[in-house]
Amino acid sequence: MRIPQAAGLATESLSAHIGQRIRWARGMVQIFRLDNPLTGKGLKFAQRLCYVNAMFHFLSGIPRLIFLTAPLAFLLLHAYIIYAPALMIALFVLPHMIHVSLTNSKIQGQISPLFLE
Repeated sequence: MRIPQAAGLATESLSAHIGQRIRWARGMVQIFRLDNPLTGKGLKFAQRLCYVNAMFHFLSGIPRLIFLTAPLAFLLLHAYIIYAPALMIALFVLPHMIHVSLTNSKIQGQISPLFLE
């Protein structure tokens, strides 16, 4: 395809990229605080869900960091980062994993292996 699909400038350094992401996150928090799409009028449920997803996207790094570092902290420091039985963690994680797998299979038109994404 020879038609440009996007226009604009990309950030030139990692610090500029991080600064841009911080500005976007602040903007989303400001939208949530001032013009709360959950309580506003005129939006359908799907539109509200999209706004909430976009707003919480910038906050998803904290749980992701915890889930990525918790096994390493347990193995190296014998520290329990998450105080929960394995069944409770599985009940928390499995619906998300199933949702991700089903969404990817719907988007891609094929079923992909769950843990290779």
